[in-house]
Amino acid sequence: MDRSRSPTTTLTYPTFSAGTRAIRATGPEDALRAAGFNDRPVGYSPLGVGVKSAVWQVNFDLSESLAWKVYNRSGVAAREQAAYRLLGEHSLALPRMAVGVEADEVFEFGWSLMTVAPGEALSRRLGELTRETVLGVYRSAGAFLAELHEYGRERFDNRAQISERFERALLRFDPGLAGQIRTMLERAPLEGCEFSALCHGDLHAENLRVDDAGAFVGALDLESSRRGDPTFDIVRTCHSLHPYDERVLDALIEGYGGEPPGFTDVFDLYFILCELKLWNYFAAGESEAPLESIETRIAQRVSVHG
Repeated sequence: MDRSRSPTTTLTYPTFSAGTRAIRATGPEDALRAAGFNDRPVGYSPLGVGVKSAVWQVNFDLSESLAWKVYNRSGVAAREQAAYRLLGEHSLALPRMAVGVEADEVFEFGWSLMTVAPGEALSRRLGELTRETVLGVYRSAGAFLAELHEYGRERFDNRAQISERFERALLRFDPGLAGQIRTMLERAPLEGCEFSALCHGDLHAENLRVDDAGAFVGALDLESSRRGDPTFDIVRTCHSLHPYDERVLDALIEGYGGEPPGFTDVFDLYFILCELKLWNYFAAGESEAPLESIETRIAQRVSVHG
């Protein structure tokens, strides 16, 4: 078995801080055995920690190493595992899930065991890659999204879904500006998207993987996935750029094969929804520093639409 990808250690399990909670891994052995996975773990190494989960690489006695993800919030395991069930034996540039458990006696928010994603995060390479190489990654990311959006297609009420998301996002927002956003929402031609698609929901540079040459080799993290308007997935990726970059949007659209129907009509509205999600994230924390700048950006986009 190849163990060269990551050094192993003895079987001790540290605490990872994930968001406001701490995840203490007492060891995957009992959990894996209960799920019917019989191979014996012989070592592990931490791969990363996010707001919703922590991930270890687990090396086994006989099998290839796998990524063991322990979730930190209610509902996240169910969302990601449902997406992988929908994908089935997929050929996408994503990990494959081997075992998924929504909750057990040790891990109340569940865990998953999946193949280890190749390469490394694009975010770690941005400082050294050329502009054209980065645009090539996003062009490939657009093609990846086009493939992903072939899954989960079914007729749905886009207006109802987007309206519900805005209402949650506007609960604590400035009432005056919130009223203008609701007017913009009412005027938007959301009925143009009749069929949902499986959307990644969080395809940013941390979740895009590249090889040594900086070429796209895959994506990971379906924790924020949902069925919805595929245009929102593209907008969400654009919103993750700091600063926002039109050339990246052009590369995404080129890789995607062209703009989805109604893309231009809803772009600003969906971008505002992404901004509101970011505003709520900071508003729920201890730092209020970015709130005013986010509100200013939202107001600027709203003003364009009268």
